[in-house]
Amino acid sequence: MCDGFLLPIVMFVLPLVLANLSHMICIKLDLFPSFARPISERHFGESKTYRGFVLLTVFTAAYCVAMVYLSKLKFVPFAMVVGAVLGFVYALAELPNSFMKRRLNIEIGQQGQCKWLQLFVDKFYVLFVLISVYYVIIYISIIQVIFLFLLSF
Repeated sequence: MCDGFLLPIVMFVLPLVLANLSHMICIKLDLFPSFARPISERHFGESKTYRGFVLLTVFTAAYCVAMVYLSKLKFVPFAMVVGAVLGFVYALAELPNSFMKRRLNIEIGQQGQCKWLQLFVDKFYVLFVLISVYYVIIYISIIQVIFLFLLSF
């Protein structure tokens, strides 16, 4: 499937992308409405819900397991843990961005006055947190970290 350099990168990016797409489908179809309660509407707005935490954790874990299974590697239980951690950390890393937007009176789904700067900071922070966690859990080289970071932008 992928060589030794690309495999950890694909194992990082693809499950997170697929988990986010699956989460968006669940939102559009209003699946699991009992989890669609805001974590703290005052602090993060109404769009940061328990459903996001649960589904991103579960979906990322499932897609990591699928990636490992399809690549014929032998560490499925570890992949499930890595996926669950990455999904949960992704949802968690989104909270400070939402908190700052609510403090700046930026409406949900809207951009502030400096759209490009806000987009960069939002993406940079989440990527920095995720890649740092991934680096600690799965040893990847600094070159792979840089490649992963650049690929994600």
